[in-house]
Amino acid sequence: MHIGGMEWHLNTTCPYAIDTAEGEFSDDSAPSELEELASRLIGTTVTVVESNNDMDDPRFSLDEGIRISLTADPNDPYEPWTMRVPGILLIGSSPSEIEHVRTTTRVVEPGELDGLGEVRGVRSFPPGWSVSTDEWTVVVACPWQVDPPVGHARHLAGPAPAAIGMQLERIRYSARQCVFEFSDEHRVIVTSDAGRAPWFISNRAAGVSIVGLPLEPRDARQAIDGVAGA
Repeated sequence: MHIGGMEWHLNTTCPYAIDTAEGEFSDDSAPSELEELASRLIGTTVTVVESNNDMDDPRFSLDEGIRISLTADPNDPYEPWTMRVPGILLIGSSPSEIEHVRTTTRVVEPGELDGLGEVRGVRSFPPGWSVSTDEWTVVVACPWQVDPPVGHARHLAGPAPAAIGMQLERIRYSARQCVFEFSDEHRVIVTSDAGRAPWFISNRAAGVSIVGLPLEPRDARQAIDGVAGA
């Protein structure tokens, strides 16, 4: 399910339920019912967002008495939902992922991914963006810059530093920084800030999910200022 407004959007890959005055609908409802319901949602306003501290099963209240509830699959390690609001990317956690985080220390060892394929999709949600190939998805919600900084404006899809048809040739990453290398020889340098999940790289089919570690707020500004010399 995907819903959004002028400055926010919500994507889900987990089961959901939508309560209305006429009854309850879900991802198992008939497509014709969901299409009719989708047309009713246009123009409504999200009034309240509720969740527990683990952010695994959020609830969204809309006007007209409509309520949307998400239920994370306990056996799915993939992020069950993402929500973008101005300046923030929220990433939900499945129960299995929450338990894993509680019992282990998050460590991102430096690594490299090669030959990620042709860019098939580019989405922009300023100041963040996402790029997807046939197998890989990248979401960035923290500071980034293009290197070299000039000469590539005609290739960019709005504020996103990539365009459909480019080849994503390589990603080099460490705990708090990653560098994307595209076929036209420009690089995008991404540096973590204090956000909960400043960037992530995933290949659901291969079971790969690499999430950048956030900086402490006091360190974020220093890292942003120093990235030009990296």
